Amino acid sequence: MYGIQTGLTGMAGPGVRRLLARWAGSTWSAFCAGLVATALAQSSTAITLLTIGLANARLLDLPRAMAVVLGANIGTCATVQILSHDPGTVALPAVLAGLALRLCSKRPPLQNLGIACLGFGLVFAALYLLQYALTPLKAGFGHWISGATRNPLHTVAAGSLLAALLHSSSAATAVAVALVREGLLELPAALALVFGNNIGTCATGLVASLAGARIGRQVAVFHLLLNLAGTLSFLPLLPLFAHLVVLTAQDPARQIANAHTLFNVISSLAALPLLPAAARLLAFVP
Repeated sequence: MYGIQTGLTGMAGPGVRRLLARWAGSTWSAFCAGLVATALAQSSTAITLLTIGLANARLLDLPRAMAVVLGANIGTCATVQILSHDPGTVALPAVLAGLALRLCSKRPPLQNLGIACLGFGLVFAALYLLQYALTPLKAGFGHWISGATRNPLHTVAAGSLLAALLHSSSAATAVAVALVREGLLELPAALALVFGNNIGTCATGLVASLAGARIGRQVAVFHLLLNLAGTLSFLPLLPLFAHLVVLTAQDPARQIANAHTLFNVISSLAALPLLPAAARLLAFVP
């Protein structure tokens, strides 16, 4: 994931920072800038940290910074959609293409693209190895996972911890995809894990904001409250949401990716008109 982020950010150069600082003139343009910047950098965590930095530098006010975070929540869905493809067929071509671009090209943009391709290839290879390693564990391990994930709140907590440790909701969701592919996790439990992943990814921004200005902490707290509110709204509707997700695709991996996209799109669009009220609410943040 670090290679993907480094390569794509290197290709974009300072353009991502300029995109956020200059294009975020209104709430809607800030929302779109966050979406595009995250799709380019393939990391909502990186864009959230950058947004906190811009807010601390007074280059973004609070409503526009929150709008960037909403856009970043949707932009990160592109990574999960890519990672939902069959890792066994994608890993080797991506690694070879990445190595060829990195070693044979003398142009920095192509070298950075090679690093990003290599990163994607290694993530797919890791997911393939994970699925391969989980196969012999189905008999004994499957019953334990099934029992451990019977309580949705426990599963949300596990997903939050996993994403916080990996510093990436996309990587944590990819692990959920691997568990579902091997039949070790049922769809409702996987969806609860995805909800938790969105909460856990806020940890990096919260820690990073502690040393900055108050507005940076307000942005980080808003990111956490956004995903908490989304989870609390979706969790009572988990069986209905699982039934809806099944209709979007036949492949379980695609179902998880589509659920991740639906969760973030619905949560962010629902929160967008509430930004003025949210800004007033965040006045309590010290």
